Amino acid sequence: MILSRKQLPLACAATLAAAVILAPSPGLARGGDARGFSHGFDDGGEDAARFSFAIVGPGERTFSEMSDFDDRDDLEGLINDSRDELFWFRLDDRHYVVRDRKWIDRADEITRPMREIGRRQGNLGRIQGKLGMGQAVIGAEQARLGAKQAELGQRLAEISRELAMRSPHWGSTGALERERYRIESEMDVLRARQDQLARRHQPFSDRQSDLGRKQAELGQKQRRAGERARAELRDLAEDAIREGVAERVR
Repeated sequence: MILSRKQLPLACAATLAAAVILAPSPGLARGGDARGFSHGFDDGGEDAARFSFAIVGPGERTFSEMSDFDDRDDLEGLINDSRDELFWFRLDDRHYVVRDRKWIDRADEITRPMREIGRRQGNLGRIQGKLGMGQAVIGAEQARLGAKQAELGQRLAEISRELAMRSPHWGSTGALERERYRIESEMDVLRARQDQLARRHQPFSDRQSDLGRKQAELGQKQRRAGERARAELRDLAEDAIREGVAERVR
């Protein structure tokens, strides 16, 4: 998950959800790498309580997964103090930092599939947003026409009551008949316009449904990628400890 200094406390809560996808940002991008796209995943299981991680980079950006609110304190300090990218992790109650470039690159590579899927989800989300704006425009026009139809329908009902109550000796009903004819003609025009709007709206709905299915598929892929990455990063963290590359900071 990409967090800024100000966003970190609130965003920690969001990582407790099943999966969180954020829109692309430049972030940790380097040499054409897609590190700016990121994902935070927390399955909430026993292993999540044992292991948390963050790849902290310059520019107040970090890619992280946390299962404990206390971890945010460590990350806030790292984000504030870091001049270079580093790999932070907590295993049980022990906190470590890896500063070796090769090991950080390995952690980046492990999380690459998650970021790539997140990028694709972000792209789909932007398309869905644009479609949603188009739907909103059509919907607003439909609502406006609907309100006009309701207004005319109420007047038609009033005219029908007046005509039913009048007896022939009360005078001509021609004016009411002419008004009713005018309103009915206007209602026909409004119905035709509503039909046109409905036909315009249907492709938006079909496209949104298609994108929604793709988002669901990507969400499943993201979950599986997150599970694999979590296991691989935990193994990487344990190797870093054994080889003396990880510096214990707490």
